[in-house]
Amino acid sequence: MKVNEFVEKFKKNKMLDIKKELEVKEYIGITAKEELARVVLDNCTTEINNEIHINSLERYLLFIISVINIHTNLDFADEDNEDYSALDDYDALCENGLIDKIIGTFKEDYDACEIVLNMMTTDRLQSSMTIEKKIYSFFDNVSEIFQHATNSLLDVIKINENGEVGIDTDSLLDIYNAIAKKEE
Repeated sequence: MKVNEFVEKFKKNKMLDIKKELEVKEYIGITAKEELARVVLDNCTTEINNEIHINSLERYLLFIISVINIHTNLDFADEDNEDYSALDDYDALCENGLIDKIIGTFKEDYDACEIVLNMMTTDRLQSSMTIEKKIYSFFDNVSEIFQHATNSLLDVIKINENGEVGIDTDSLLDIYNAIAKKEE
């Protein structure tokens, strides 16, 4: 059932049996909970300079929409629809006080899903802070600097008409100054 259809039914009949109308599943298995959490995290996290960043608002909205979607027969709008989105569906449910009512029909499992999401969020953040990750990041940076310096040095080596190799000392000095500035 489309969210907007359900909202209209509810507006006409505030005594609507939400649990029956939405074919609520009170429990989903642990593998489904893990998959739900993984999908939410994959879609709200980014890695910048080897650090994981989580968009908390996206995490919350994705979780609410996903947990309702997996526990009920409510269909949220497709992302491809330019005129109406899943966020519009979320807003319509909130505006009519339906989010908490819907979640209340499977509250115990909602709490379990939230626990799994929180544990997996913690795991993902902590895995980015391990000493091994920091060491790999350090060596990646050193490798990048070395590659850049090697390419720059090759640019300063000149071969004259007689086939003799020489170094453009002005260019070499510029490279040294650039590296010295990075270290400051």
